Amino acid sequence: MTYKKKPRRIKRKKPFFKRKFFYFFIFILFLSGVAFYFLFFFPYFQIKNIEISGNQKINADNLKATVKNSIEKKIGVLTTKNIFLINNKKLSNKILNNEFLISNIRIKKKLPETLFIEIKEREPVGTFCQEEKCFYFDNTGMFFEEGKDIIKPLVKDENYYSDLGLGKNILKTEEISKILEINNKIKNNFKIEIKNFIISSDKEKLIVETEEGWKIFFDLNQDISEKIYNLELVLKEKIPAEQRKNLDYIDLRFKRVYYRFLSN
Repeated sequence: MTYKKKPRRIKRKKPFFKRKFFYFFIFILFLSGVAFYFLFFFPYFQIKNIEISGNQKINADNLKATVKNSIEKKIGVLTTKNIFLINNKKLSNKILNNEFLISNIRIKKKLPETLFIEIKEREPVGTFCQEEKCFYFDNTGMFFEEGKDIIKPLVKDENYYSDLGLGKNILKTEEISKILEINNKIKNNFKIEIKNFIISSDKEKLIVETEEGWKIFFDLNQDISEKIYNLELVLKEKIPAEQRKNLDYIDLRFKRVYYRFLSN
């Protein structure tokens, strides 16, 4: 007895675009596109307002222009100022690198379209001059503004700096601290006005030139308070005020205080 095989039915495959997962993929792609547009290009989240506070010398309009140029992002062929794309730290660093007058900055996002920028400007504690160039410096030593008028203490250096300019740090923080201490104590304790400070080329000797015409020598590596005390003793016991007109210098760099009068 023979059996005939039933003919095999071949199932035709559905075209790719008729399959369910294809429409599901299209739907997900559509939702992703809508979400992408909503997050990055939707007008509601585009930065329209930039608020600046804390500025006194810095022009707010100029700072806003700097921020506007920094927040514009390009995605493909499109540009956006979306508030979610702003990296506060990167924007802060960029502003600080361009605006030496700013010592500190805080950026806050106010949804949906406002950036609030609070700045703190540097305060001058003295003036550094080299030949005709003068710059104000703060307590970190940063040269942040050209010095049109002298704000004392006035500091000079025996070294010549060819690259002297805004944003430079020639003075160390500890040097500034000692210069300010000397300036304040000599002025307040002894009523002696200081003309300027000169830092030696080896950065160890500090020459203090008084308005009376005589000098005081300090060692920047030593304790200043102790040296001021020694200065007080020698001025009271050895060099009364009426004799200071003939004084050449007082040297406080050693255990013993040395001084010299001008020869007649």
